[in-house]
Amino acid sequence: MEVVRDNIYKLMWQDGDLPPFRMYYDKAVQYCENLNFAGFDDWRLPTVNELLSIIDYSKYSSAMNLAFKYADIPSGKYWSSTKSADDSSDVWVVDFDNGEDFRYSVSSHKGLVRCVRQY
Repeated sequence: MEVVRDNIYKLMWQDGDLPPFRMYYDKAVQYCENLNFAGFDDWRLPTVNELLSIIDYSKYSSAMNLAFKYADIPSGKYWSSTKSADDSSDVWVVDFDNGEDFRYSVSSHKGLVRCVRQY
C-alpha cells in the first residue's frame, strides 16, 4: 500500500492500487469516500488545485510527478472535486498527459481517479 506525502500542503496521495478504468463522477466520489487504504478511511476526491500541484510540467505524457512510485499508471483525465462556477453539471479535471485543466460534464464523461487525504 503505497502513498506519497506532500509535506507542503499536508496531503497524502494514493499511489498504487488505483482503479485502472474510467468512471463517471458520482462513482469517483463514491470510490474515494469508501476507500480504506494504507490504514486510513478518510480519503476524498482532490480539488483541481491539489491535482495541479502534482503535475511535473517538464514532462509530457505522463506529466505525473516522479515522487509517485507508480507514475506510469494510466495517464489521462482525472476527476477533481471542484465544480464549475458557470455550470453546476461540470467539474474540473486535470489531464495528466499534458498538465492541462478544463471542465468536464459529470453526466456524459468518464474520468480516472486518484484519491487524497489531509494529514
